[in-house]
Amino acid sequence: ADPIKFGAILPLTGPGGLIGVQQQKGIQFALDHINAKGGVRGSKIEVVFEDNQAKPDQSVLLFNKLTDLQKLPMLFTAFSGPSLAMAPLATRKKILLLNAGAQADALANASPFLINTLPTIGDEIKVVCDWLAKNGKKRAAILFENSAAGISGRDNYVKHFQAAGGTILAQEPTQFGQTDFRPAL
Repeated sequence: ADPIKFGAILPLTGPGGLIGVQQQKGIQFALDHINAKGGVRGSKIEVVFEDNQAKPDQSVLLFNKLTDLQKLPMLFTAFSGPSLAMAPLATRKKILLLNAGAQADALANASPFLINTLPTIGDEIKVVCDWLAKNGKKRAAILFENSAAGISGRDNYVKHFQAAGGTILAQEPTQFGQTDFRPAL
């Protein structure tokens, strides 16, 4: 029984590395558990991990490497920008993308070959905005990451908070990986 191989394109270094490494550990933990029980119909599962540093352009290169050169039929993905960049390739090449870490609204219809395991950011933000309005919170400022997910989140927050009767006082973008928010605050 030959091993069943998949790919995983995750940010293992750079600003998203902390999250990507945790995702890598989660995938490996599941595989170790499955393989310890004999794998799938006697075949072990292996994953080829690649580091995209959460960059869309790097993700496209790695997608092509894993699908064209290594002929992998399925890839794990995370982060909205990289997942959105790979979605058209998944459609064209009929490669399954399993997203377990990105939430931009555009992911909902990005590809019939993209399976999202999380709700979109808009769904979550609507719940938060409804709760805030119910608890009398009517003014807000938005500190958002200047990325696909961050912009999507900001747009949803503006929409849902205002619909709930709230007022947005300010919007301040931050760069991906930024950790000092004092100037914006």
